[in-house]
Amino acid sequence: MSLNNSILQDESTVRNLLLQFAIFFDKIVEAKNTNRKKYNFRFYMLETTQYNYKDLSKMYKEHVQLGYSKMLP
Repeated sequence: MSLNNSILQDESTVRNLLLQFAIFFDKIVEAKNTNRKKYNFRFYMLETTQYNYKDLSKMYKEHVQLGYSKMLP
């Protein structure tokens, strides 16, 4: 139980850094986009780790069955 809590704590700590990188690279992609009227690019970093990929894949599968986007799975 303590190992699971430790992993969750580490993931939540690194998540903030991951979101900061996503914002940083999204701004770079936006600055490099010369044709903004025709194309709109976004930079995403998925929050999948080796510890939560089974839970996320199950959640994505359930979302697809409900009619959400099929791109993430």
